[in-house]
Amino acid sequence: MNREFVRSGALRSPLSYPEWAQQLLADCATARQRVVRHEFYQRLRDAELGHDALRLFLIGV
Repeated sequence: MNREFVRSGALRSPLSYPEWAQQLLADCATARQRVVRHEFYQRLRDAELGHDALRLFLIGV
């Protein structure tokens, strides 16, 4: 079962990927939203974290 995958559309469009990948995205959607909406990750995205907080985060991850 080694079928070559060729994306059929835009890189960021889930419809460009196989059904199993689309299902994976759907299954993880709730958890993804919890992360996206978390204040820490919003501040990380917006470059609002101080040097020390970012350093501790990177060490912990």
